[in-house]
Amino acid sequence: MEQIDSNRARIFPGIRQRKENLRPAASTAIVLEVTWVDQADHPDPGQRIGQVGGHSGKLKWQHTQAQAIEAIEQDVFAYYVKKDDQILKLEVGLAPNGCKYLKTEADADAPQLLLSLPKGPKPARF
Repeated sequence: MEQIDSNRARIFPGIRQRKENLRPAASTAIVLEVTWVDQADHPDPGQRIGQVGGHSGKLKWQHTQAQAIEAIEQDVFAYYVKKDDQILKLEVGLAPNGCKYLKTEADADAPQLLLSLPKGPKPARF
């Protein structure tokens, strides 16, 4: 039976990977550029982020805010955005009410830069 990387499989249930193909523990996370954000209707800016997404070559990806937060905390993925020729890392912020949210390293108390990204692509209809 295949052995599965439990962190990746738990965060992203569709991912199954053989243990021998995993990176050594000392390696860094997989780096992904965030190019779009789907926003939810919520009064709290930190809770407005529904999903973040982008593409890596031909692979299109999207993660919910909860998946991205857990992936950052588990060092599975590292996310960034480009703004005016700068690369800004995504971090996990903590709201005064204790809720975690995504923000860039340039954002203070709210994910203003993330919320300024374009909306995600509409799903294809068949």
